[in-house]
Amino acid sequence: TQLAVGVSKPYTYILGGGNSMDQKKIGRFLKELRKEKDITQEQLAEKIKVSGRTVSRWETGVSQTKRY
Repeated sequence: TQLAVGVSKPYTYILGGGNSMDQKKIGRFLKELRKEKDITQEQLAEKIKVSGRTVSRWETGVSQTKRY
């Protein structure tokens, strides 16, 4: 499996419409790919131009959509 590095924030799009179970599943998958490449969350974040906190939220399945 390859980790797409340099792709313009596709993960944000994927997480935007999913439910929390989908987000957690995708997050586990992203973490697995990142670890296979032996890179930190910060290193991945730098490569795809997002914050380390964003990568952390993706991996834990925390929604970035504000619910009012």
